[in-house]
Formats: sequence, structure tokens, C-alpha cells
Amino acid sequence: MTYYGYLERQVSRTMGPTYAREPLMPTPSQPAEPVYRRIMRAIETAIATGELKPGDKLPSTAQLCEQYGCSAPTARQALARLQERGVLQGHQGRGVYVTYAPE
Repeated sequence: MTYYGYLERQVSRTMGPTYAREPLMPTPSQPAEPVYRRIMRAIETAIATGELKPGDKLPSTAQLCEQYGCSAPTARQALARLQERGVLQGHQGRGVYVTYAPE
């Protein structure tokens, strides 16, 4: 029996069959992605799909932390990297806004 098979049986005993189908740990074919990159990807996808438009205000750092289960520095890192790329523009005390939509 593999390690994952053992964990699936343990999880199904404690949490029910629903959770047993989800991978518990990243596999080599499924590398772990840092949380700040997940936040960046989610924001970029929302901009690309039109969910966020130029001038729209993003959620606060605290709201991003709650949504992604991360710390404030991690959320700020994602926003800072997108600001460096020119995707977002931050104004201290007012928030972070989308600057442009990619073609």
C-alpha cells in the first residue's frame, strides 16, 4: 500500500468519503504553488476575464488574508509584485486599484 493510500483510508475514517478523494499532499506531478503566486494568478485571471476592470478597487490585505488563509506579508508580496508589473497601483490609505486590462 502506498503512503497516499494509507492517508486516504485514515481520512475517510475520520472525515468521511468526500475528503478522501482530494490529494492530501502535492505529488511530483502536482508541485506546490506558493500562496502569493496563487493570489497573483487569481487577480490576473479576474482582470483577463473582465471581472476586474481598470479603476476597480481590490479587496483589502486583511480580506485577501482571510480568503487565501495566508499572512499579511504574503498578500502584500502578491500585490507588490503586480504593482511592479504595472497591473495594479497602490495608494496608501486608499487601497489598491487595477491600472489596465491586458489585450
